[in-house]
Amino acid sequence: MIDHKLVESKRYFINSFYLYLSHFSDYLLSFLTLPFIARAIGPEELGLVGFTQLYGALILLIMEFGSSLMAVREVVKKKGNITFLRSFVSEIISFKIMLIPLVFLISIITYSFIPVYNDSYHYLFIATLGSILQGLAPTWYFEGLEKMKLLAISKTFFRLISFIAIILFVNSSSDGWMVIGINSICSFFVFCLLFVKMKNEIKSFSLSTLNNIGKIWVKSKKSFSITITPVIFQNISIAMLSLFVSPAQFGYFFGSSKIHLAFNNLYGPISQAFYPRINALEQNNPTLAKKSIIKYLLTLFLIGIFFCLLIITFSQEIIVLLLGSNFLPGKQSLQTFAFILPLTAISNALGRQWLMVKGKESQYAKIQIIGSIASIIFLLIFIERFGIITMPLSLIFFEVTSIILITIYLMKKCI
Repeated sequence: MIDHKLVESKRYFINSFYLYLSHFSDYLLSFLTLPFIARAIGPEELGLVGFTQLYGALILLIMEFGSSLMAVREVVKKKGNITFLRSFVSEIISFKIMLIPLVFLISIITYSFIPVYNDSYHYLFIATLGSILQGLAPTWYFEGLEKMKLLAISKTFFRLISFIAIILFVNSSSDGWMVIGINSICSFFVFCLLFVKMKNEIKSFSLSTLNNIGKIWVKSKKSFSITITPVIFQNISIAMLSLFVSPAQFGYFFGSSKIHLAFNNLYGPISQAFYPRINALEQNNPTLAKKSIIKYLLTLFLIGIFFCLLIITFSQEIIVLLLGSNFLPGKQSLQTFAFILPLTAISNALGRQWLMVKGKESQYAKIQIIGSIASIIFLLIFIERFGIITMPLSLIFFEVTSIILITIYLMKKCI
C-alpha cells in the first residue's frame, strides 16, 4: 500500500532541493561575486550598481505582474486539463507582452527624474531589458507543474557562466555596467530555454484576444499588488536615503543590504515549494493545511533566529570576508538588518502563504500598503538622526506592523 503522506513529503523535499539549487544560481552566485565586485569597483560604483539592481527587481515584478502567486496557483488547478492549461498560457504570455511598452515608459520617466542616471543611462537600459526577459521566462509554469529540476539546472548553468564572466571581466570602477549586462545576457538564455521547453509541452501557442488578456489583469492585480508593494516601498526609501547620505555611505548601506538579502533569499525555496503544496492541501484537507502552516511558521522562525544570531555575532568577520575592510562602517547597518530575518519568517507564513491560500489577497494587499506608508513616514522622521541604519529600522517597522495587522485579521476572520 502506498503511503501518500510519505510520497508528498519526499516530493516536497526534492522540490525544495531543486529550488535551493535554483536560488543558489539566482541569488547566491550573485552574492558570491560581491567580494570581487566590491573590491574592483569600490563603494560609490557599488552603490550605483546596487540601486540599478533594485530598479531591475521593480521592473521584473511589473513584468511578472503577480504570476509568481496567481499563475502558479492557476497551473496547479489546470494541469490535469491540457486544453485549459494551453489557453491560460496563451493569455498570460500575451498579457506580459503588452506590459513591455509600459516598462520602457517607466524607465524613460526614471531616467528623466533620477539624477544618478544622467551620465549612466546605459545602466538603466540594460537593467530594463534584462528584467523584461526574466519576466517573460515561464518559471510559473514549471513551478505549478512542480518541475523544479529543469528550472534549477537551466538557471544554475547560465548563472555559473555569468559568475565566471564577472570575475574575469569586471576589473575597475568603470566596469560596473558589465555586472548588469552579463546578468541580462544570462536572463536571455534562461528565457529562451524555458520558453522553448514550455512550447514543446503545450504543443501550440498563439496570442490571446484583448478580452482574455483583460481576464488575466483581473486575476492578477491583487497578487501583483502583494508582490510590488514592498519593492516600491524599498525603492522609494532607498531613493530618499540617497538624498541624505554620501555616495560612500550609500555604498556601505548597499553592501550590508546585499548580505541581508542573501540570507533572506534562503527562505525562498522553502516558500516556493510549500506554496503549491499548501494550495492543494487547502482544497482537500483544510485541517491538515492549518497544521502544516503552523509547522512551516515555526521552521522558518527558528531558521530566522539562527541567521539573526549568526550575523550579529560575526558581522565584522562577514563584512571583511565578503566586502573588504573598506566596508566596515556598514557594520551597524548589517547588525540592524539581522533583526528583520525572524520577522520576515512570521510575515511570510501568515501573509504570503496563509492569507493567500484562504483567498484573502485583497486584505493582504491592504495590510502591506498600510505597513509601507507607515514605514516611509518612519523613515522621513528619523533619517537625519540615524543615517543609513534608518532603512533597516524602517523595514523592521514594516514587518512588525504587517504581522500585527495580519494576526488581528486572522483572529477575527480565519481562525
